[in-house]
Amino acid sequence: MNPVDMINEMTQKMMEQMPEPVRQLSEQAQQQMKTAMHKNLERMNLVSREEFEAQVLLLEKAEARIAALEAKLNDQ
Repeated sequence: MNPVDMINEMTQKMMEQMPEPVRQLSEQAQQQMKTAMHKNLERMNLVSREEFEAQVLLLEKAEARIAALEAKLNDQ
């Protein structure tokens, strides 16, 4: 799920929990909430699931290489 969809979904869920008078200001409130959430998520410097999985794969490969080099050193 991309960040914009995630923000939209979280905003919608939050709006569903609001009392009726707040929901009547829905469009303006939703836009303000989306803007605030987007700014906060940007500050968190989050990565997508795909980027995370790619980094996990690279880390696993690096760990395997390190283990192989350590084994080589121990055999000498």
